Amino acid sequence: MEDRMKLYSVHANGFPLQVGGLVLLMAVLVISGGVAYAGLEGAGESLKHMDAAVVTIEDAAKHASQGHGDQVSSHSSQAITHAEQAIKAMPTGNAHARESLTLLKEAVENLNKATQFANEGNTRKATNHVNLALDFVDAAILHLRHSH
Repeated sequence: MEDRMKLYSVHANGFPLQVGGLVLLMAVLVISGGVAYAGLEGAGESLKHMDAAVVTIEDAAKHASQGHGDQVSSHSSQAITHAEQAIKAMPTGNAHARESLTLLKEAVENLNKATQFANEGNTRKATNHVNLALDFVDAAILHLRHSH
């Protein structure tokens, strides 16, 4: 007896295709994952800026741990710019997006403090605020990705 996977007929660009159930399920999950926040105007733009902020904050954290105050200040300022652009583009259509906005504002506050401490030569305190900012941006990303 031959075991066969059940094939499902789908159409892509007008061409009929036969795909297995697992492939079909994966395609649905990939497509629906993007739809979760695509319906909120500005969500994609906000996520792009938040992702850039994370990379920049991670660079600031690396420099902070090495005692490079000038680099901490520079990277924190760049991260603030990305976070503020994310805030401007942020949709406010549901509770998750509004929570994401609140978390981003907390990240900006911590980045401002990190910049202040780095400029004063206190990289230990700057490191604490950089790490807090990273936590807030990560949480903001999670909230926005779950806004549906």
